Amino acid sequence: MFENLTDKLERSFKILKGEGRITEINVAETLKEIRRALIDADVNYRVAKTFTDTVKQKALGQNVLTAVKPGQMMTKIVRDELALLMGGTATDIRLEGTPAVILIAGLQGSGKTTFSGKLALAGKENCQVMITTHSPEVAKICKNENLILINRVNGRNEIITEAPKLRLIAETLGVMPYIGKVVICVEGENDRRFLLEINRSVVELRTIIDLEKSDISIIPMTGSNLKQWVDREYLKRSNIVEFHLYDKDCDEKYKEKVEKINQRRDGSFALLTQMNEMENYIHPSIYQEYFGVLLEGLDWKTLDVPKYIMQRLDQEKKMKISDIKEISNGLLSRKMTKDLLVDIGAFEEVEGWFKKLKEMYENN
Repeated sequence: MFENLTDKLERSFKILKGEGRITEINVAETLKEIRRALIDADVNYRVAKTFTDTVKQKALGQNVLTAVKPGQMMTKIVRDELALLMGGTATDIRLEGTPAVILIAGLQGSGKTTFSGKLALAGKENCQVMITTHSPEVAKICKNENLILINRVNGRNEIITEAPKLRLIAETLGVMPYIGKVVICVEGENDRRFLLEINRSVVELRTIIDLEKSDISIIPMTGSNLKQWVDREYLKRSNIVEFHLYDKDCDEKYKEKVEKINQRRDGSFALLTQMNEMENYIHPSIYQEYFGVLLEGLDWKTLDVPKYIMQRLDQEKKMKISDIKEISNGLLSRKMTKDLLVDIGAFEEVEGWFKKLKEMYENN
């Protein structure tokens, strides 16, 4: 919720740039955004209105100091009032009684359930945490073997500690409680298949990290889904980090999204391929053998491989580009070796992908 407020404040304070003082006119839009963010986080409308009215009274007419920008002064006023709204001062937890009872209060999405689980897990040994809400966040920070599901069956409680424990927890909570320590985001299903196949076939890459044996999920994106995933940060409040790998293409259309991901401070990482697209990481000799198309004397790094092959296939062998891509990233990528990657000048780059994945996996 507070990150949402920060984003809206940063946008709203731009109207204060260059102003010598905070006035009712130039602060109106800022207060409107603050009130909207509070209401979006389930704050009572009257509380949100009272809050913004108080901020307005304290802000209006205050002279902006030479060394302080109007936006900075407004930020301080809002921060101080938010602190007062949440209680004003910090108080140590007093654990009394057996069991000790603690009330955790907070706005929607502020992390109450996750905090409660961490608080309990950080305490004494043999501590149990009971999750009764829709939130799977605490389940994500527990090891699978430590998860127990109490399932209601025909009016009786059934304790489940083995399979299909995770499936039942997912159905109960509404989402999978653990989709992987690292999520690899790629453009589409063909890219997902390429990464899996090349990791299987090139032993030097599989030695770095085995995608099939590691807690790593690969999610194919397409167009608007990719944009929404980056803009909305769906895994923002989870313990999962994201590794984004997208084709460079001739227009570098995903460059802005890559930069946006790398500006986060959540451990996520993104990059564009150095070659045109995934199909360029398969050796020309493999294409020539399968499709019977000569691929010599070409700028391999920038070539649109599927299109080039499609245009040169004999009439009786004509294929759609989508079919060529599917064959390339599945069957043909299985034939790749380290030597073939070295020959097209791609081994160090691909090796770097998997080394970064290993680093993210081990650090998360």
